[in-house]
Amino acid sequence: MEKILILYSNPADSDRIRLDKEHRALDEVLARRGLPSDTVVRKHATTFRDLMVCLAETEYSIFHFSGHGTPDGIYLEAESGQSGELIGAERIASLLSKCQPRLKVAIFMCCFSADAIPQLASAASYLLTVFGEADDESAIEFSRTFYDRYLNTGSVASACSFAEAFVEDKLRLVLSRRAVGPGSSALLEIRPSSGGSRDAGSFLVDIKEAETDIAKLEISRESFLDVLGRKVRLHGAMFDYPRERAVLPVGPYVGIFSWRSSADVIQCHRILRLRPDAEQEACDVWASLAVTYNQDTMQRYRRERHPSAAYNRATLANALSEYCQTYEHISDSDSPRALILLKYVPEQYKLARALMKANLESAELKLHSEDYSATVFHLESALSAEHDLLDALTEELTSL
Repeated sequence: MEKILILYSNPADSDRIRLDKEHRALDEVLARRGLPSDTVVRKHATTFRDLMVCLAETEYSIFHFSGHGTPDGIYLEAESGQSGELIGAERIASLLSKCQPRLKVAIFMCCFSADAIPQLASAASYLLTVFGEADDESAIEFSRTFYDRYLNTGSVASACSFAEAFVEDKLRLVLSRRAVGPGSSALLEIRPSSGGSRDAGSFLVDIKEAETDIAKLEISRESFLDVLGRKVRLHGAMFDYPRERAVLPVGPYVGIFSWRSSADVIQCHRILRLRPDAEQEACDVWASLAVTYNQDTMQRYRRERHPSAAYNRATLANALSEYCQTYEHISDSDSPRALILLKYVPEQYKLARALMKANLESAELKLHSEDYSATVFHLESALSAEHDLLDALTEELTSL
């Protein structure tokens, strides 16, 4: 279940706004949807200390601030409780980026928050702000309808559009997607297939890093982007799980991609193709290694906010078992797989075997001694060695 954090602030020296009515409206939504009350964490009279504690304790999908704001930031309660304290937009964005790296939506339901879009753009995949002044009653109605729709569909774009229809022009909202600004100019927008079940909006693929590769292909840039678009549309569900440098086929080519979620920007690092003289056996080993690595990166402990917590012991034990199976497959010296790896990437193969063995043995010892932080470290080190082996074989079997 996704978690939502809502912070309310109406300092004593500011005009009164009906945050109590907004709180009650959301209670009605949760009751109607049959959702537990802890789906939403709410703080009233929020201080900067409250903000820090909330962001550090739990991982959220949505961060929502309701209160007073200026083009420069938002007002939180001063520790004295007698006045407000202006917290700059850049400071808020930095905290959200560091403490909530997987944040899906940041909502600033306060006056003039749209003026700070350049500073807040890095805070989340989606950013929802207010242009000009925020009408109190409209803000309450927007929150009610937005969350009712979002908790039913999981779609930010759909929920925002639905809620805007209720408030009409009384609340001027701006919905932004991350990926604007320096370094993200080569963006490909891919809309989901018509009639599909996905309504979370379009996909954004950043191909800036791969532009040099794409320019060397024997087909036009437009033709390649059409192939890439069809791949993303047909298999969009794969982007719901975070991945780092995943190897994916794109028609006759091989792409290296990273992403945090389907709502965020999908980074395309490289576009390669298999060498014409690559042996079929080598291609089989490469594909098997890619699939195994992709599965290993999806281990549950890697998606936990606190992977080394004691309650994750069984999860860590399962990951250790899976990684050991991968090592056994790789290290069988008499297998055709090992012979191919020794032929194409001998140094990397020997190094990967040695590093995986040493780290998995250490991970097992640390797990038994209940040193879970060290267990995670050694599991990640073993996975890194596996990734380096896949990267080396990919480089040997591909060219442009």
